[in-house]
Amino acid sequence: MSAKFLKIEAAGICFRVRIERPRTYLYLKRRFKNFLSKRKPDFTINFIKPDKDLKISRELFEELANNPQSLILIKSEEKYFFSAKSEPSKTIGFIDRNRNECLLYDLFARWPGSFFTDFILFCFYLFFGYRNSFMLHACGLSQNSEGYIFCGPSGSGKSTVARMSKDSQLLSDERLTISKNGEGFYVYGMPWGKAQNNYAKLKGIFFLNRGKKIAFKRLKPSLAASRIIHDASLFLDTSINANILNLVSRVVDLVPCYEMHFSLESPIWEKMPKLN
Repeated sequence: MSAKFLKIEAAGICFRVRIERPRTYLYLKRRFKNFLSKRKPDFTINFIKPDKDLKISRELFEELANNPQSLILIKSEEKYFFSAKSEPSKTIGFIDRNRNECLLYDLFARWPGSFFTDFILFCFYLFFGYRNSFMLHACGLSQNSEGYIFCGPSGSGKSTVARMSKDSQLLSDERLTISKNGEGFYVYGMPWGKAQNNYAKLKGIFFLNRGKKIAFKRLKPSLAASRIIHDASLFLDTSINANILNLVSRVVDLVPCYEMHFSLESPIWEKMPKLN
């Protein structure tokens, strides 16, 4: 059976995905339905059936199926090779930055979908890292074309703020991309969690805490930067990390950042316009 193709776009990057297994194609088409695109792709991802020479032991197969995070990254010049922690000598995929090409062996006829989505996520991380963008684990909302980011650990209230913001548009309740565009920064929804393929100019960043009433405290740029870095995804690659750290420094210089305390009765959006 011939391969099928999808084009997926988020935060200004579009990639063309070539898929050999019909089941994988149907899964990815549903999974990324809000982020499908018709524009010219920036890079390609190939999900192909493994070579006959690639011998996968049952133990390795179960490791990858049950824990996709067991993949490790090995860099050689401008190419990144993926292997399993238990058998690093066996390459099961790569990202070639110079050729804008990525490949992952489709090992699972009956598979966990997270194996593919985790690889796509890593591709986003890497290609954003070489551009004026970086990804962040946070909730993003848009109101009146202005973007607001809410950060915090699990249980801090990111999803709660999203539910309380009925007059705002949800960008994503799990992952966002911050990107430099001209003289400002924009926040984009990413296709993880509940998400829409939309963006807004970044107006403010808020670090959440539960409290009895709503209160905001403006943070110094240095403290805000350290908090953002905690929620950003850094690489083993020092050049990518340097780009991300430089971007974070510029973000906190231009965008106000706040410690935010709130309760379920807090009038969040009544207070937002008064911030400066």
